Amino acid sequence: MLSLKAQNIKLVELHIDRAYLTSHWVKQRSQDLTIFCKAWPVRNSDRFIKTDFVRLLGARSNSLS
Repeated sequence: MLSLKAQNIKLVELHIDRAYLTSHWVKQRSQDLTIFCKAWPVRNSDRFIKTDFVRLLGARSNSLS
């Protein structure tokens, strides 16, 4: 982070792998730093998962298909 300060650069977004969510970059970040990472996969054993359903936006009904 010192090299960023020396260059007068402010980090506002950090795109990282989930493995780094416990790193010092995340733990000691300022409130202005936004963290982006891939979401965890949806698992629901033998039941339906959220990605099994499709919502038809713009349809007259709010039903799921």
